[in-house]
Amino acid sequence: MFKYLLIIFVLFINTLYANETKINFTSQEKEYLKQNTFTYAGDPNWLPFEAFNKQNKYIGIISEHIDIIEQKLDIKFKKIITKDWLETLELSKNTEADIISGDAADIVLAKNYKPIDTYIQNPLVIVTRDDHPFVTNLNHLKDKKIAFANGGGYSADILKKYPDIKFIKTDTIHTGLLGVKSGKYDIFIGTLAMTDYSIIQMGIEGIKIAGDTSITMNLTLFINNEKPLLHSIINKTMNSIDETQKHNIISKWRHNTIEKVVVDYTLVWKIVGVSIFLLLIGFLFVITLRNNNKKLNQLLNSTIEAVSIFENGKLIDGNKQFLEMYGYNSIKDIKGNSPLDFVSPAQHEFVKSKLKNSQEPYELDMIKANGEIFPSLVRETQIDKNIRITSVMDLTELKETHKKLNELNQTLEFKVKDEVEKNRQKDKLMLHQSRLAQMGEIISMIAHQWRQPLNSLSMLNQSIILKYNKDKLDKEYFEYFKINSKKQIQNMSKTIDDFRDFFKPEKEKTEFCINDTIDNTLDILKPILTKNHIKIIFENKEDFIITGYSNELGQAILNIVNNAKDALVANDICDKSNSTSCHDNKQINITLTKNDENITLTISDNAGGIPYNIIDKIFDPYFSTKDEKNGTGLGLYMSKIIIEDHMDGTFTVSNSTASPQIGAIFKIELKQSKNNA
Repeated sequence: MFKYLLIIFVLFINTLYANETKINFTSQEKEYLKQNTFTYAGDPNWLPFEAFNKQNKYIGIISEHIDIIEQKLDIKFKKIITKDWLETLELSKNTEADIISGDAADIVLAKNYKPIDTYIQNPLVIVTRDDHPFVTNLNHLKDKKIAFANGGGYSADILKKYPDIKFIKTDTIHTGLLGVKSGKYDIFIGTLAMTDYSIIQMGIEGIKIAGDTSITMNLTLFINNEKPLLHSIINKTMNSIDETQKHNIISKWRHNTIEKVVVDYTLVWKIVGVSIFLLLIGFLFVITLRNNNKKLNQLLNSTIEAVSIFENGKLIDGNKQFLEMYGYNSIKDIKGNSPLDFVSPAQHEFVKSKLKNSQEPYELDMIKANGEIFPSLVRETQIDKNIRITSVMDLTELKETHKKLNELNQTLEFKVKDEVEKNRQKDKLMLHQSRLAQMGEIISMIAHQWRQPLNSLSMLNQSIILKYNKDKLDKEYFEYFKINSKKQIQNMSKTIDDFRDFFKPEKEKTEFCINDTIDNTLDILKPILTKNHIKIIFENKEDFIITGYSNELGQAILNIVNNAKDALVANDICDKSNSTSCHDNKQINITLTKNDENITLTISDNAGGIPYNIIDKIFDPYFSTKDEKNGTGLGLYMSKIIIEDHMDGTFTVSNSTASPQIGAIFKIELKQSKNNA
């Protein structure tokens, strides 16, 4: 017998502790719990699920689940109290809380947090007035005013299931339920637990739960994505709470532990009665005050300037500013005067037309007590058939200021034009200086190009003299002399023509092939580049047509290439013992590319680049890295003027650091012609 009793006792004990599920934490999870503390945030006003009461005590269905978790883990979460759910969502954006309660469908929380398994499900129900029939399908009522509380995680589920319904979003569930009761809304959607709780708490009558949406709110805890161990711990702990405990908590909050609001209706009616009495007294007082102070209120609201009141066309009152503006000592001296007595006689007829009705502000010449005329801005208001208020602003100072401002604007306009003309003349002078400097360089190039044909002519002359002295000058040699002399002279003449055409002024923009301009410029520069052993590569794959000034663009290209030449010569630090290798190193590249709108001309060298401390200054006038005898500092400045001001393009510079082509890169962007292929 004793044996059977022992067996029954053991079974009873096992049953008693069966619900106390053992949680299998890993050693890593146990250590993690010891080493860390955690913060928790929720909705501060979401009963029966959760809230902070007036004593900042955390209460509700979720709260009791959190209490169980804390007991099982032997820890305490640090509660973060927010003013509303929106502030809690803001916390989630910066992951300021480790754990946040919410609906598993909440897309905002899901960005930075991972939900644990759902531990409570609560259906979304349909609330209507008592006289409304039960609802089986919301889509049949899409023309009705249907609302739900904004901010809930289930909002997305509602909108997804009923895309054709234009929902109204309320601030709180209380607002929504009261809206249904008052007729403001036909239907309100909310969770069963909150709806049931709120109806009981607020004592709302005349509304009912009239249907189900088949949408379920899944309560969960969101864990910071960066804390996977915490997620595992909380998920295991929540799953260890048996369904009986969860059911008891929900039942308890649905029926027994509603935060009771005890309403003393006797006191309420007393307060309402006293309030109505005070409102009646206040209303009578306001009416009396309004009647007694109507004139004063209109006066104060009309203006703070010179104000006068006329009754039946006669002055009855005026403020201090009125007396000062018109030069009177007392209102008694002018009481009974007509409005016309204060207006310049020349504008009496104009004023008569304005006195018929209330008018928008208008300008008028007034007359002071001493006969002085002054400009003013007048506004008139008709209070009733007999009373008219006039406010006047003296415009004398404003008119004087306006006059001075006009004079200043005219002077300023003249000065601006003068400065613009000076700048234009300055740019013109600098362009002239730049061209003179270019001409000097080109004359040097001409001299270099003429040296060879002059030497040839000299040798021909010497040979014909020798032939003549030796009496060996025959017809055949004379013809040879004539042909070769003519050839050398023609080459020299062509050189002069090329340079003359290069500087020929252009008055109008024309369409031209930019490739030809580059070729012509390089023909001029080729001798000096060859002399300095500089290799120039022009990738000329197709013709590009633009509209502008060919010669001016050529001068800009000449400036850039000439500067590259000078930099290559100045920075020539190669091994002089290997002159061939040294000469092959110096190189200038010219490329042409285009897109849908622009043509890009790129000129680059391998001279080492422009120092970064001066690269922003190289387009400034008179800025030069050369000594005074070799540079004016105008070449690049005038090139920028030509490209950007004369040809509506852009001119920029940068450095290339990619070996072996380490040097400066000049880019010219120009709009391509409509006729460009």
